[in-house]
Amino acid sequence: MAELPAINTSPLIFLTKGGFLDLLLLMGSSIIVPDAVAAEIQAYGEIDVTVKPFR
Repeated sequence: MAELPAINTSPLIFLTKGGFLDLLLLMGSSIIVPDAVAAEIQAYGEIDVTVKPFR
């Protein structure tokens, strides 16, 4: 069984702010966002554009 791709904080922020978050779908229908990455992004606060897709 193939493992799911995962993403780190910096590329996730970069893709979101550039409006290219949908490019992650090229990697597969599911992408793992590790708990540490989610926590780091959520720490930026509700006004950060990267947090919004995860709400």
